[in-house]
Amino acid sequence: MLNNSIFHSYDIRGEWNKEWDSRGVEDLGKAIVKNYFPKTIAIGRDMRLSSDEIFSTFKDTFIKYGIEVWDLGQISTDISYFVSGSLKPDLTIMITASHNPPQYNGMKITLPGGDSISYESGFSQLQKLAEDNNFDLREKEGGKIIEKDVYPDYIKSVLSLVNKDKIKPLKIVVDAGNGMAGKVLPKVFENLSVEYIPMFFKLDGSFPNHLANPLLPEAVESLRKKVLEEQTDLGVGFDGDGDRMVLMDETGQVLSGTVMTAMLASTILSDNLGRTVCYNAICGRVVPQTIIKEGGKPIRTPVGYSIIKKIMRENEAVFAGEHSYHFFFPKLYFADSGMTALAISLELLSKQDIALSEVRKKYDVYPQSGEINFQVDDKQRVMKQVEEKFKDTAKTIDNLDGSSVWFDDWWFNLRPSNTEPLLRLNIEADDANILVGHQTELIDLIQSMGGNKA
Repeated sequence: MLNNSIFHSYDIRGEWNKEWDSRGVEDLGKAIVKNYFPKTIAIGRDMRLSSDEIFSTFKDTFIKYGIEVWDLGQISTDISYFVSGSLKPDLTIMITASHNPPQYNGMKITLPGGDSISYESGFSQLQKLAEDNNFDLREKEGGKIIEKDVYPDYIKSVLSLVNKDKIKPLKIVVDAGNGMAGKVLPKVFENLSVEYIPMFFKLDGSFPNHLANPLLPEAVESLRKKVLEEQTDLGVGFDGDGDRMVLMDETGQVLSGTVMTAMLASTILSDNLGRTVCYNAICGRVVPQTIIKEGGKPIRTPVGYSIIKKIMRENEAVFAGEHSYHFFFPKLYFADSGMTALAISLELLSKQDIALSEVRKKYDVYPQSGEINFQVDDKQRVMKQVEEKFKDTAKTIDNLDGSSVWFDDWWFNLRPSNTEPLLRLNIEADDANILVGHQTELIDLIQSMGGNKA
């Protein structure tokens, strides 16, 4: 079983034993061998209940065709990019479904140097090969499994991006969501003087406490209670595979991805004057304003890590941020690394000797709606109808990613999800009253076109 529905723009992902299964993984492994002719494949995996089974099937398939398989063990996704860039196996596979519910699993595949495969650059070929089921492969001798502990080199690289001696003994709460941060963070923090209070550090792919998706308000409630109860300097929430991280200030307020992108860009540009920083199409206006103010060059990009990494390479960018809390670091081979973003944030707070709430207020200048999702039958039709509604009153409309519609005192972006049958709406305005009025207007408009809030 290997349904076409699992092949997405940036990864392979679907419900295990419903959209794909071990036999499908075997066919996918054969397609990988047929399409890439690799001699070495590094494979890492997260803690999901089906990850070991997927790894085992891949391992047996690849070894049968003479390939040397590097077993990276349980790692976070940014470690897989680090391995791809530093050790340069022919392919690196990370088995994960990130923040999705426990019944899902998937994978990301990376070429040597950290280049991510997308649907256009590789998944479409794998899909066709698996669908045709005509691999014409001969078994070969020489295949073997090699276990590799890549944690020491990864930790060294993360800490090389900060001055760890400048990081003060802050007190923080960390919610790992039973995901990979529960394994990775203790290894990194052995080298720091920070005191952390762990929450849900036991690896458990059934996610018994809450989904490992800190974008969901309900997923950060336990973190908020702990931050206020323990009176810590801040709280931290990770997603399942550890590539995303959100910060919560000492008052229990979550920093938006826009605020964190602006904050991190300002910090990184202080040592990289005149360099380029990328940000995606739904980041707020404070991000390009901050980049320019700090002497950098802003480049706005579509959403999606494959696209962002490509644009970063082309423009030699020193950093990139997405509103969805993906933060990219070229010195880690363009990995989106929640752990690195956390380390830099801790150094920033230590150097400035300032509460995180004060940092948040500095960048949280434009009220935002947060992401509002709609289930629609025809995403393109609804987007075109919304554009048509505003074409005579908007200042500008661009289609860098979905529809971004700009006015003098507010703007919105309406874009199709790359992985779900959803339209995603984000709105930003000069003040809260303007935001509330237009948010109601747009929700009513999309619902009148058949959209249902998800």
